[in-house]
Formats: sequence, structure tokens, C-alpha cells
Amino acid sequence: MDDLLTTLSVIKTVLPDTEEDSVFRQVLQRLVAANKWEVCEECAAQAICPLRNNALALRKPRVVQRLEYLFLISHMRRQRHTTMRDLRSALAYLITGNKSCEQVHAARHGEDAGASLINVAYWQSAFAPMEQHDELLADLMPLDPARFPHPHLDRFLYFHQTVKDAELRRLLFADKSDLPPYRFKSEVEWTAAFKRRLYFDAGKPAQTAQNGSASLVPKVHWLTLLPYQYSKLFMMLLDNRLDDERLQKLRAYSETYLKPLQSRAKTWFPNKL
Repeated sequence: MDDLLTTLSVIKTVLPDTEEDSVFRQVLQRLVAANKWEVCEECAAQAICPLRNNALALRKPRVVQRLEYLFLISHMRRQRHTTMRDLRSALAYLITGNKSCEQVHAARHGEDAGASLINVAYWQSAFAPMEQHDELLADLMPLDPARFPHPHLDRFLYFHQTVKDAELRRLLFADKSDLPPYRFKSEVEWTAAFKRRLYFDAGKPAQTAQNGSASLVPKVHWLTLLPYQYSKLFMMLLDNRLDDERLQKLRAYSETYLKPLQSRAKTWFPNKL
């Protein structure tokens, strides 16, 4: 059994708009199953506990879908062979952040009343884990949305950091729950956290605020927060899900741009191609 866990590949091509079950989803569902977290329902710290909140969030199909897509992209980068053991370790860390119930209660009674526990949120741990010992999670760090510019979103966040802007900011999230700047030490940390959470929880924002403000909320699609703009198209190509028209366009593009580059590369680097 140990050999199987060491060598079994658990990542498969599951596109972000499919509901197909996978090993990834089966493992995650077992870890966050409601019956395993019943003890938390009577806990005094449940409102601020990141462990419980992570487990609740990771039951949502939207969050599961986007998390699995991260692991799929990491797998396609061919940096490592993901095993069942790797997967379980990474998911366990995303849920708990290596924190115990005792540590959560201690933080709750600390100087910041548990505010620092936001760093254990799954959307932080996925891209910027506090402990960087998990190799599979370390492979996700290059995908961190905080590492890349998103001009419309960056401008919006820069000019909407006050308490009165909370109504506008929350429109970006599917659950309409704001992420206020005061929970972070600096504007840079807040902006980074906002982007990370938005990857998992981006909704369909209204064009204007509900209070009638003329300010526009930027349209943010979760896939555009990643560095690979055409990752979904690439996955669809691998999965034979492109229609004939799109295939023809890709072939035409290849004939026009890629083949000439390949020919030049052979001339420039004759001993390497």
C-alpha cells in the first residue's frame, strides 16, 4: 500500500467548467466532510476559527473547482510527479495551516483577538503558506495572483480602501463578504491577500454600487488572475474539446507564426534542436 501511495499519480485533466469527479475531489471531500467537524459547532471560537472556516469553504463547488485547477496547472508544468501522499499533505495544510485548536483559542484571547489568524485562511496558504515545507504547495507559489499586475483591479483597490468603500469591494466576491484593509499590516499585504481570495471567490460584480455611486467595479474573471492566460484553451485542446472552427484558427496561427520561428531556431541553434 505504501508503494502505491508513493507512486500513484492523482492529478488528471479536469477542466474548470466540468463537474467530473476525480481523486482530488474525493480526497478533499473526505477531509472536510461535515460529520468530521461536528465538534466545532459547540466551540466558542467557531466564528474566527480558520480551521473550521477553511473546511466550510472547501466544501463549496466553486472553491473546489478553482483549487483543483491550480494543482492541475502545477502538474502540467511538470515540476514533480504528484502522489497521493503529496496531495493529502497539501490539502491537510490548506485546512489547518498546522495550527491546533489550542493555538486558535490562544490567539482568540491574544492582543489582536485572533485577527492574525487570517494568515491561516486557505486562500493565503495556497499561494503564500506561512511554512514552506510542503513541496506541492511550494509549486503553487509561482501562480500567486499577488505576483502579477492587474491594472483595473489594482487601480480600484488603490482608490477604495476606506470603510465607506466596503460596499463596493464586497461586490467583487461571490459571497458578498468584504476583506477590509485594517486586518493587515500594510496596503501591500492587503492587496496581495485580496487578490488571492478573489481567485477563489470572484463573483459577477454589478456595474455600479447599490447606493447609486458612479464608481465602476472592475469585472474580474478568476482565470485572468493567473499568469497563464490561455491555460483553459490548452486544457481543452488536450481534452479534445475544441470545435472545428477553433481548431482551424489554431492551425492557421501555427502555420503563420510558429513554424517560421521553429525554422529560425534550427538555424540559430543547430546543435540543440
